[in-house]
Amino acid sequence: MEKPAKLSLADIRKMPAIEFVAVNQCSGNSRGFFTPRVAGGQLGNGAMGNARWKGVPLKTVLDKAGVKAGTKQVVFGGMDGPVSDKTPDFAKALDIDHARDGEVMLAYSMNGRNCRSSMDFRCASSCRVITALTGLSISTRSIWSTIFSTDSG
Repeated sequence: MEKPAKLSLADIRKMPAIEFVAVNQCSGNSRGFFTPRVAGGQLGNGAMGNARWKGVPLKTVLDKAGVKAGTKQVVFGGMDGPVSDKTPDFAKALDIDHARDGEVMLAYSMNGRNCRSSMDFRCASSCRVITALTGLSISTRSIWSTIFSTDSG
């Protein structure tokens, strides 16, 4: 980023907001039916919900920070930690074009109610949510190539 910044929830709330309704489904939905069993909560069906989200377009925040040429993805960090010492830290990423399309938001309200604390601060798009957002960064490589690469550069 050309102008990295620390923005508080109060700073984000001062920016122009958007609202949309979206269905979100946990990526672990139906995990309890997998054979062989996989690690994680053994969910059946129904790990999904519908909500009206309000927040600031991610594009607005990225424009404020100044995204450098060559950026491929925006990577989101959350307070979710690894479940064991053998699992990597939790992160999600969006391609820069999707992150800047105006539909992705940093949400601070759900169903007309403000989130109770910064721990409820979310990044939401029509298909992905990360709760307890702690920060975001930009990357010139795909998060998957970064995680699985042996290249230290």
